[in-house]
Amino acid sequence: VIFDHIPNGKEMNDLAYLPGVQHVVLTLSEWPEGFAQLQPMQQALFPEGSDLIVILPGYPRTRAAISAWNYLRRPLRVVMVVPGPPADRSMILDLNSLRGLERIIVDNPSPSRLGFERLNRPISFRVFR
Repeated sequence: VIFDHIPNGKEMNDLAYLPGVQHVVLTLSEWPEGFAQLQPMQQALFPEGSDLIVILPGYPRTRAAISAWNYLRRPLRVVMVVPGPPADRSMILDLNSLRGLERIIVDNPSPSRLGFERLNRPISFRVFR
């Protein structure tokens, strides 16, 4: 099941009654600012045996945006798609604290780990020419 927004409680509860749901995928256009936006997913029923895959663009604006995902008690896999390394190197340390961060995908004309040396998660590259 794919959503392009954070589902509300009714949408999440409806999913709990669909048989065979293995993944709930959120492709968001921006990072949620805090846990208040994610809370409906925490309170609603969740399809048994399924996980939540979240695809997020760029870097979060605040640490609260990162820690909000750590409060969500669901099987969580976060994939970030970024244009390059963060401007502030401390962002990498903050990302390492994101419990569900599975991978960072970097859109870059020349693949390089420069700026990601301290990242404790897998990194992939999409090369555009």
